Amino acid sequence: MTSRTFEEHVAILAIESPSALILDWWRRLDRTIDSYFEALDERRPPAPRDEARIASDVRLGPWVANQVEKLRLERNRVAHEADLSLSREDAIRFARDAFSVLGIIMRFIP
Repeated sequence: MTSRTFEEHVAILAIESPSALILDWWRRLDRTIDSYFEALDERRPPAPRDEARIASDVRLGPWVANQVEKLRLERNRVAHEADLSLSREDAIRFARDAFSVLGIIMRFIP
């Protein structure tokens, strides 16, 4: 079955592989952050300095930077903790949050 909307896509992946959904949406957000720094003509610093730079941008600010940090830490737990219990709802929330932050950042990429 092919999903036609974000919600369908997320629902299918959350059931089949919640960790894959989180890793997928982190990757999308991470590439968007790369594009943001390219648009600024800046080299992307490593985390958490990239988050500090995002926080200092008046167009994005501390809220976006805090969301990026929260999502990065959650992604790291999924990627590196062997005994992590992850629910379908957790994965869907992560994807929605990542999609939201990605959309905010995209507004400032020409």
